[in-house]
Amino acid sequence: MSDFSNEKFTVAAVQASSILYDREKCLEKAISLIEESAKQGAQLVVLPESYIPGYPYHIWLGTPMWYHELFKEWFLNSVEVPSKTTDALCEAARKHNIHVVIGISERDGKTCYNTILFIDNKGKIFGKHRKLVPTHVERVHWGMGDGSYLNVYDTELGRMSGLVCWEHTMDLVRHSLIAQRSQLHCAVWVGFSSITGWDTLFDMSTELSARYHAQVGGCFVINCQSTVDKDNVEKLTQIDY
Repeated sequence: MSDFSNEKFTVAAVQASSILYDREKCLEKAISLIEESAKQGAQLVVLPESYIPGYPYHIWLGTPMWYHELFKEWFLNSVEVPSKTTDALCEAARKHNIHVVIGISERDGKTCYNTILFIDNKGKIFGKHRKLVPTHVERVHWGMGDGSYLNVYDTELGRMSGLVCWEHTMDLVRHSLIAQRSQLHCAVWVGFSSITGWDTLFDMSTELSARYHAQVGGCFVINCQSTVDKDNVEKLTQIDY
């Protein structure tokens, strides 16, 4: 384990929009962001929740009868582990000598999971975390994780962990990672600050959650949200609702 108490290194907390719901275009954009982070000296880059193929915002906008075509597109573009998509992410990490932590929608058989993928700078997947309890209507799309995915991993940079979004309000979950002596915690979030009425509240909540976990856990927290751009809005409004 690396003791970084007297060392400094750069991390990149990426705030960026996905290209809904296109796995290949999301992958291409993710690789460019990994390259950009490495060129700016980062040894670790963290990308947001469900970055590939994008967070299923449509679940909050209407009923399944309305969005079933969007669901099908999102489901078919979710990421199998391992796959050509994860191979490309691993190659980008190896090529640019950078640790990569990225949120994906992981498809395993007929079920998807809200997953964080951990890749080291040698291009090896060394861990993954599946969100334990999908939030509210997320349960229509994502299955539940379990305790086997509550792990802290030894890396060259320190002991690393991660949680998805509102898992940061689940104290026993957080403390299971604290008990394993996490030093670098990766917090990935959806882009709810783009939603009217949530803009101030969500930013406040994510910052508060990150600072509290850092204080209680005695660890560094890399905190990143996705964003919603004009193309995302156009995608979500292609069907009347």
